[in-house]
Amino acid sequence: MTNKFTNTIAPDNLLALAAIDAIQKIAKNTNNVREDAFQLLIKISEGSYSPPVKEKARQTIMDIRNLIANNAKAKKGQQGQPK
Repeated sequence: MTNKFTNTIAPDNLLALAAIDAIQKIAKNTNNVREDAFQLLIKISEGSYSPPVKEKARQTIMDIRNLIANNAKAKKGQQGQPK
C-alpha cells in the first residue's frame, strides 16, 4: 500500500509540512508527542522530501527533545522541594 507519506518517488511536501506543524502544536500543548508522531518526523527528515522540509523536520525533532528534557528537569526539581 502506498500513501503520500510512503511514496518515495513523489512525496507530498505540503502534506509533510502540515504534519510537522501539527506535531509541533501538539508537543507545545501537551509537552509530549506519541512515538509514532516522532517516527514520522524521522521519516520526513530522512526521506525524499525537499531540503527545507527535511530541515524543518530535523529542527522539530531537536525542539521536541529539548522540550521533553526541560520538562523532565522541571519535574525532578519539583520533587526535590519540601512541601
